[in-house]
Amino acid sequence: IRAAFTFSPSIAPADRPLLNMEAMLGIVGRRLGLHTGYQELRSGTVYHDVYPSPGAHHLSSETSETLLEFHTEMAYHQLQPNYVMLGCSRADHERRAATLVGSVRKALPLVPEGFRTHLFDRKVPCCVDVAFRGGVEDPGAIAEVKPLYGDPSDPLLGYDRELLAPEDPRDVEAVESLSKALDAVTEAVHLIPGDVLIVDNFRTTHARTPFTPRWDGADRWLHRVYIRTDRFGQLSGGEHAGDVVSFTPRG
Repeated sequence: IRAAFTFSPSIAPADRPLLNMEAMLGIVGRRLGLHTGYQELRSGTVYHDVYPSPGAHHLSSETSETLLEFHTEMAYHQLQPNYVMLGCSRADHERRAATLVGSVRKALPLVPEGFRTHLFDRKVPCCVDVAFRGGVEDPGAIAEVKPLYGDPSDPLLGYDRELLAPEDPRDVEAVESLSKALDAVTEAVHLIPGDVLIVDNFRTTHARTPFTPRWDGADRWLHRVYIRTDRFGQLSGGEHAGDVVSFTPRG
């Protein structure tokens, strides 16, 4: 999706009118489902500005000079979003940064049948992102995630290269096989101003390649929202757009 773009000279000012890209995320997002905030993440805000931040944690979307590894957004959260939407107001200066997407439907034929069978409905220990650790530096693997689940003939994906923490040797082998398959089917999307990318968060995993910020007020600037729908039990009824949900780990 591509929209007209209005430039703003500053990143995420405290008080500003709604930007074109945020309006696009609002309009298109409501066609998909309900915009959702997550209480522990950015104080529950629904619209997120995503831009480089000095000293950002390596797992944070605010990092820039390291690879943000493949992950299903909040795979460890019982109310993980069905869709992740990214709107671009500014690309990086060199336009090198790419959002990488790997589809489980494309990857699965590359995973040996034995590993597919092993991973299906198999709970694997999983750590959580910094925002969901309750102030504890390293709480360990407090969630359990099924890498493959749902319909055996068309499974859903629960994957995080940094946070999945398999312990059983067979789990380690199977997850590694899935990782290699996702790498093999990776597609790169170079977002430019006016683009909106919709990521199916139950059937794909996504990442971001490194880029070098200039810290000049004109670095890469994305807007992000999370959308829940009634698919896969993410809505139980009575919810509204803009609801803020609290963290319950999968297990």
